[in-house]
Amino acid sequence: SPREGACRQSLRPENQGKAIEEIERLTKERVANERAHYRQIYGIKDHFDESKFDIVLDTTHTSLEEAFQITRARLKEMGI
Repeated sequence: SPREGACRQSLRPENQGKAIEEIERLTKERVANERAHYRQIYGIKDHFDESKFDIVLDTTHTSLEEAFQITRARLKEMGI
């Protein structure tokens, strides 16, 4: 979720002292800029289109270890 992403980003040294709402706003602006960039340079309409990825994992309520184990299992299923 955008809120969880902002909370995780708030732990980075460069975001110390920033409000969660500010980090969410900055992230939203960055994503909009990336979308425009990918569209202009590569002709990609949505670089977050989940159909373009082999694995999509929502880690909102998942620990780092759980995310690793799920990813590892999915890669194994794919023969990788």
